[in-house]
Amino acid sequence: MSPEAAKNTFSTNHVQTLEAAVNAVRKGLETYKETNLAKKFNARGVELLKELETLKQSAGKLTLDGPEYTKAKTEVAQYQKDDVKALEAMVKQVTDAIDKGKAGDSEPGKKILGQVDVLKRRIANARLQIGNIPATHKDYAEVRAQAGQLINETKLALAELAKAPKEVFKFGGSPVADQAELINKIKSHLPQNGHTNINQALNDAVLGRGKATGPVGCLHASAGKIGKNAGGCTLFFKRNGNEIDVIGIGQHQDAGKNQTTYTIHYGLNGKKSVTL
Repeated sequence: MSPEAAKNTFSTNHVQTLEAAVNAVRKGLETYKETNLAKKFNARGVELLKELETLKQSAGKLTLDGPEYTKAKTEVAQYQKDDVKALEAMVKQVTDAIDKGKAGDSEPGKKILGQVDVLKRRIANARLQIGNIPATHKDYAEVRAQAGQLINETKLALAELAKAPKEVFKFGGSPVADQAELINKIKSHLPQNGHTNINQALNDAVLGRGKATGPVGCLHASAGKIGKNAGGCTLFFKRNGNEIDVIGIGQHQDAGKNQTTYTIHYGLNGKKSVTL
């Protein structure tokens, strides 16, 4: 082989760089190695490393622009690209799990979704960097590690939320079967223009966002527009541990500088309105 041709051949170092890229992806799988996704990627990585080991034997003999090295380089780059796609799929698994667990409004859920937004941006940046920075680069490795950690945190958070005592609902002091029955009872007293706001008001009550109701002696949670005939829903309730008892139903009627008036449609000892 001529000296000029020898300059154009790939060396052992060239192949080792590709091996390092594959191993960097495989190392990133450690934080979520028990998932099917990680197992699939790890198996593919093992096969790529076998191919690269075979290719190494041709170092100094075949050219950098030849089909053998070009094929190996392309496959490793695709492995990285698919890794980024897998990270995006993992993030979707996190958001889907939070939605399925109805944990988006819980404090752990909010924290995780905040991390998801940050991670999405980092993954998008990692996609742009493929081919520009090595897979061993710390920024690329940190993104993969963060994705795996987020999966684990989500599982732990949902497990803890599942252990929490379930809410017990009452309406006017009498137990109801579940949240759906409670909503139906609220609908039977609330004007139609406030029905779309029931879930939000009840959700605030469940999540402990109720506000003090002064002399009325209970809490209240409101959702929807303020104003006469504007709709909305205000639930007046008492809470004892995980028990929520809806004792009044109303709507925002008017909001002054220092007080708000509510029209009452049910409960509160037959009051027509309450000003707080």
